[in-house]
Amino acid sequence: MVARVPPSRATNDASSRRTLSAEDGESGAGSAEQIDHMKHLKTLFVAELGTCFSSEARLAPALAKMAVTAASPSLERLIRLQGHECERNVKDLEGIFEACGEKARGKRCEAIAGILVDGDKLLALPGDGPALDAALIATMRKIIHWEIASYSSLAEYAGLLDQPEAAGVLKGILDKKTAAEKSLAGGSPQHGSQEGTGKLRARKVNR
Repeated sequence: MVARVPPSRATNDASSRRTLSAEDGESGAGSAEQIDHMKHLKTLFVAELGTCFSSEARLAPALAKMAVTAASPSLERLIRLQGHECERNVKDLEGIFEACGEKARGKRCEAIAGILVDGDKLLALPGDGPALDAALIATMRKIIHWEIASYSSLAEYAGLLDQPEAAGVLKGILDKKTAAEKSLAGGSPQHGSQEGTGKLRARKVNR
């Protein structure tokens, strides 16, 4: 004789199967959404990486030119140091591209381009050594503020993408930018030395 399943039990079993099927579907949908989210995040990460890569490559020679216009020797050294940091950052960013399986591609940053153009206009204004240094400090702080915002975001993205080495490199760059900003924030144009002012006059005569 075939055993009959009580109607209530059969109904419960069918309901359980439907619940499990629905949960599996929701789990699958959740996983697919998570995968899409990570893909979009990586696309954003690579794009922002390209913007920083292009900006660092552009800033290295630009800062070298800016440094020679500084009246204060300490400001000149700081700007030159930042230029050398830019060169090192380009190499570090290339390594991150490679670790992510991407080709290093630069993406023009209109913000940095605009800051450099505005900086040239400030330096073209009439003024003595301390005034020129004030213009240089303003331009440098604008650049570094942009870099701090960019590298803090990139470090966060790298962490979310489970790229601890890339996150560490980016955090190291960020720390150096933050330290440079503190140095510039402590700079004051009226503290320009007589040595710096004399050097500026000499350069003007020799031009």
